[in-house]
Amino acid sequence: PAEPRTSGEATAEYAVRQSSGGPPRSKVRYIESLWTVRRSSRLSRAQTRPRTPFERHCAMLSWCRQPARRAEEPKSDLQLLREHHRFIRQPEDEEGTWEARLAARYYERLFREYVICDLRGYRKGEIGLRWRTEAEVRSGKGQFFCGHKPCASKEGLRSYEVDFRYSEAGASRRALVKARLCEDCAYKLHYRRLRKAERRGRRPGAAARSPSPTAAQNVSDGDAGPRAR
Repeated sequence: PAEPRTSGEATAEYAVRQSSGGPPRSKVRYIESLWTVRRSSRLSRAQTRPRTPFERHCAMLSWCRQPARRAEEPKSDLQLLREHHRFIRQPEDEEGTWEARLAARYYERLFREYVICDLRGYRKGEIGLRWRTEAEVRSGKGQFFCGHKPCASKEGLRSYEVDFRYSEAGASRRALVKARLCEDCAYKLHYRRLRKAERRGRRPGAAARSPSPTAAQNVSDGDAGPRAR
């Protein structure tokens, strides 16, 4: 008659008993075999061979439950500064957190007399304003040179007070700021206001290319429609 076949679990238990005997160095295989008896019905040669202390250490660590990884990567200081920076800081912006203190320290280092303008989206009313840095103050950008970012003109500069309405941190805010612009960039700043005047039948003519400081002070937020950057 044919010999009865042994099950995989019985074979594994037999391998455990065999590995538990012998010299003390080979007895360490007994603990490893106990962990693998339920995982595999047959132990491989690599599982039953003697291991060094470091190999046993790595094997035991692999049995431990690995901690869950964080879903989000940590943010850099620049990313946190962009999230918490405010064009004009209000008392409610002082949250007391480390990110708020970082943004407040950067805000204190800015020079808030004249602004630097980004007028590339002036036709759509998308105008960005920001304060000047120390390097720009030293070079005269925004005061002795035109305040538009790509413009370096020094001719025909005038100061304008702009009623700047912008959206920041989910809220709508307004601020009265000063800008130094040349004739062409001043036209871009007041483009929407001048276009509305033309549609109403009032054609300023040559004065449209050079708005006066008085007219600039009366610019409303709906005329310029800028956005913060």
